[in-house]
Amino acid sequence: MSAPKFIQIHALTSYPASLLNRDDVGFAKRVPLGGVTRTRVSSQCLKRHWRTHDGEHALSRIDAYPGESVRSRLTFDLRIRQPLINQGVKEEVADEVTLALMDEVLGSSAKA
Repeated sequence: MSAPKFIQIHALTSYPASLLNRDDVGFAKRVPLGGVTRTRVSSQCLKRHWRTHDGEHALSRIDAYPGESVRSRLTFDLRIRQPLINQGVKEEVADEVTLALMDEVLGSSAKA
């Protein structure tokens, strides 16, 4: 029996003093850590940077990467609905097909 091949790495990363994240009233997001209040950088903030970065090491420049990153909430519209409409399928039919596929793949959820 072989051991599982999964490694999970947790790392603390220091960021320069900048207000990357804001809450709903415009204040920097903070979290108590190590007995003091620290500025928090959310995973959404980091992911947005990775999606939109256009430098030398951008995701879009990786050979194995299939193309521009798409937010998951837009996937069905950009990858299913729009191509159907571009191929001449009526908008109403494309909407119905997309909704049926979303229901099949995602199931019903409160967010949907």
